[in-house]
Amino acid sequence: MFDDVPFLVKPFEERWGQRWLDEVTRVSGGRNIAANDRRQIPKIAAVISREIRSQYVIGYSPSDPNKDGKWRKISVKLTDNPAQMHVHFKEGYAAPEQ
Repeated sequence: MFDDVPFLVKPFEERWGQRWLDEVTRVSGGRNIAANDRRQIPKIAAVISREIRSQYVIGYSPSDPNKDGKWRKISVKLTDNPAQMHVHFKEGYAAPEQ
């Protein structure tokens, strides 16, 4: 990944891996930080370290108590200084079936 090989010469996984990894991390509530150059790694590590130290966990009780296995969408909104905050969350979950 840290070389000068042209895009079309790279293996299929390397060409599409970033897109796939972004999708997996997005739906699970996380995010992906790509390093295209080894020199970016210390800066990225500092960003991750800062984010880990400022995480919060929230919980809720669903308004729909039905145990039907259906998809439930989640929405999280910031009220204080949203321009200075970032939120990562799962887009939803499957309700239990029983």
